[in-house]
Amino acid sequence: MRAYPTLAPFKTSLAFLLLVSTINARSEATNVLHSAEEMKKLTLEELANVKVYSVSRRPEAASQAAAAVEVITQEQIERSGAASVPDALRLATGVQVSRFGGHSFALSSRGFSSLAANKLQVMQDGRSLYSPLFSGVFWDAYDTLLDDVDRIEVIRGPGAAMWGANAVNGVINIISKDARDTQGTLVKAGGGTEERGFGAIRYGGKIAEETFFRVYGQYWNRDAMAYPSGQAGHDVSQEGLGGFRMDSKLDNDDHVTVQGDLFHNEFDLVSRRDALNTDGNLLSRWSRQLAGGSELQLQMYYDRFQRNVPGQFGETRNTYDGDMQYRFQLGDRHSFVAGVGYRLSEDQTKRGGTLEFSPRERTIHIVSAFAQDEIALVPKQLSLVLGSKFEYDSLDGFEPQPTVRLAWTPTDRQTIWGAVSRAIRMPSRIDEDLRFIPVPATGTVFVRGNPDFEPEVVLAYEMGYRIQPVTNVSVDLAGYYNRYDGLRSLEPTPPVGIPLEQQNLLDAETYGAEVSLKFQATFWWRLSGNYTYLHKNLLPRSNSRDPNQGALEGNDAPHLFSIWSSMDLPARVNLDCIVRYVDALPNPRVPSYITVDVRAAWRPVPNLELAVVGQNLAAKQHREFGAPTATTAEVERGVYGKLTWRF
Repeated sequence: MRAYPTLAPFKTSLAFLLLVSTINARSEATNVLHSAEEMKKLTLEELANVKVYSVSRRPEAASQAAAAVEVITQEQIERSGAASVPDALRLATGVQVSRFGGHSFALSSRGFSSLAANKLQVMQDGRSLYSPLFSGVFWDAYDTLLDDVDRIEVIRGPGAAMWGANAVNGVINIISKDARDTQGTLVKAGGGTEERGFGAIRYGGKIAEETFFRVYGQYWNRDAMAYPSGQAGHDVSQEGLGGFRMDSKLDNDDHVTVQGDLFHNEFDLVSRRDALNTDGNLLSRWSRQLAGGSELQLQMYYDRFQRNVPGQFGETRNTYDGDMQYRFQLGDRHSFVAGVGYRLSEDQTKRGGTLEFSPRERTIHIVSAFAQDEIALVPKQLSLVLGSKFEYDSLDGFEPQPTVRLAWTPTDRQTIWGAVSRAIRMPSRIDEDLRFIPVPATGTVFVRGNPDFEPEVVLAYEMGYRIQPVTNVSVDLAGYYNRYDGLRSLEPTPPVGIPLEQQNLLDAETYGAEVSLKFQATFWWRLSGNYTYLHKNLLPRSNSRDPNQGALEGNDAPHLFSIWSSMDLPARVNLDCIVRYVDALPNPRVPSYITVDVRAAWRPVPNLELAVVGQNLAAKQHREFGAPTATTAEVERGVYGKLTWRF
C-alpha cells in the first residue's frame, strides 16, 4: 500500500478541530453530555412510538404505519459495534448485506442483491445517494460520522409513491441529528486488526440564542480482506471525511438547516493504480409551521461526485436538486401531503477501460409531483391512504407510481395493515449507453446498452401485523408477493450472438415473510431477533435467449436469521452479542455462514467510554459474495478497541 499524501489535509483538520474545540468549549456545552442516563435503552413502548418520517413524509408512530418499517436508533448503532452504515444495516430485518472486497457491498431488501443492486432508494437528510449511472449506491464512495446519525429508517417494500423511481424494494433514510443535539466536543479514536486505525472529532457550539452548529472531521484506515489461501488481498482502503451543519430556529414557526460534507477515499486494486472517490455536497432546507398544523418545506442541494477506477472507468457527476412539499389538514378526516421536485444530473465519463459509455457525456432531467391523502375512516382506528408519484425522466418519459394502503388499529397495542403499490426502476446509463469491453486492447464489445430500454415495473402486495401482547414483548410480522415485469436480460445479437444487448425480456415473482421479536427479559437485559424468508422465481419470456437466464439479477439468501442479546451490567458496563445466520446463496454458490459479533463497553465516568469489539468471531474467514475463485476476497475475524470522550 502506497503512502497517501492526498489524505494529509484530513489528518491536519482533525488536529486543528481538536485544538479549536478545546479552546472554545463553553460551559453550556458541557451540559449536553451523553450521561449514562441519556444512553439508556428505550423501552418497548417508547420504541413502538418512535416517530418515522419516511412512510408518509410526515411524523407518525412506527407501530401504526401502514408499511413494513423499522427504525435503527443511534443507541443500536453504537452498541452493535458497526463501523459503517452498511454494517449498521445488518441490524434491519429483511435486509441482506454482503461484503465483497474491502470496500464494496451487495446490499438489498426483498431480493435482487448484487454489487450493482438497483431497486433500493437510499437517502441522507433528503439527499439521494443513488447514482443515475446504474440506479444504485456506490457504497465504497459513501460514509458519515455514525455518532451524528439520529436514526436510520428502513422501509421494506415499495416507497415510490413518496420517493419516486428506484424505491422498488425499499427505502433507506439516514437521518442526522439536529445541531442542537450535538453540542460540546466529541473525540473518538481506535484501531485493531481489520479496522486498523480511525479517529474523529466533532465540536458543536451556539452562534445565537436559537442557532446551533457543529463541525467534524473523520479518518479511517481498513485492512485488506483475505484470499481463500489466507494471503492478504489487495483492497486496503482509507478515507477522510469532514463537514458541518447549522440549525436555526428563526422564530416559533421557521426552521432553517444548512449542511455540507467533503469525502475522499482511495483503495488498492490488483496490479493497478489505486481507485479514487471524492464527493462534496451542500444542502439547505427551510420549513415553516402554518396555522392548523400545516407545514411548508423547501429543500435544495448540490452534489459533485468524482470516481476513477483505473482500467475500468471514470466519472464526474454534478447533481442539482430542488424539492417543495406542503402538508395540511382538511377537516377532521383528511390529512394531505403534496409536493413537486426537479433534479438535473450531468455527467462526464472517461474512456480507456473495460467500461465505456456512449455518449461520453449526458444530462438527465427529472421532474416530479406527488400527492397523498390519508383518510380517517374511523378516527384513531381505521385509515385509508391513497397516493401517487408522477415522474418524468428524460431517459424514459412519464411514469405514475401509485399506492393504496389501509391500517386498522383496534387497540393501542395492535396494528393490522395492507398495501398494493406500483413502482418502477427507471433506465440508467448502464442500461442504455454501456459498452463492456473485457479486453480493451481488442476493442471488442461484449455487452452493449439499449437506447430503447424500458422501465422495470413491480406490482407489490403486502400485509402486516404488529402487536405488543404484554408490556415486555413486541412482535412485528410482514408478508408480501411481488410481480416484476420487464427486468433486464442479456440477449444475443446476430449473426454470432456478440455483443449481448440489454433488453426487458425477464419477468420474476418473489414472495416471503419477515418476523421481528423483542423481549425485555429484565430491566437490564433485552433479547431481540428477526427472521426473513425469501423465494424468488425468475421467468424469462419465450423470446428470451439470455444465456444466464437472469442469474445476474441478484444472488439472494432464502433464509436470514439473527438474535441480539443486550445487557446493562453493574459498574456502567454494557455487553452486547449478535449472532447472524445467512443461508447459502444459489448462483454463484456461496456456502451458508454464521457470524458472531461481541461488544463490551465500560464508562469509568459518564462522559468517557472504552469499548472492545470483536467481529465475525465464529470463523477465521468466510466468503459472503462472489464466485469461489483463488482471488475472491473473504471477510476475516477482527477485533478493535475504541475510546469515546465527550466534554
